[in-house]
Amino acid sequence: MEISYGCHGIDFVLGYCRRVTIDRWGVYIHDPFRKASDTALTRSWAEPRGKGQFLFRPTRLEIVKEQEWMRLRR
Repeated sequence: MEISYGCHGIDFVLGYCRRVTIDRWGVYIHDPFRKASDTALTRSWAEPRGKGQFLFRPTRLEIVKEQEWMRLRR
């Protein structure tokens, strides 16, 4: 899933994850990761962002097709 949020009409991608928990207080993202690339932008991989993260702001979740870089870890 792609996690994003809006600020003044512009959407920002916060990261990606494979599982979330939603309750009335917010969204908990399990094992989030972000896309990292080399300086030449020829190779990309998933970079972990910790064990979990709780978001208390309006958040948009979108199911996206898994790409090759999402399976790679550095």
